[in-house]
Amino acid sequence: MIGNKYLVIGTLDRPDWQRGAQSPMPIWEMVEHLHDFKEVVG
Repeated sequence: MIGNKYLVIGTLDRPDWQRGAQSPMPIWEMVEHLHDFKEVVG
């Protein structure tokens, strides 16, 4: 990851992440479970 640019848009609860790791989840469904960040640190 060092030296690569990437964008993190939020976090998932562990059960949602584990479900998505077992079988791919459509982007729209993942976004429904996504938690936005409260603060952006640059």
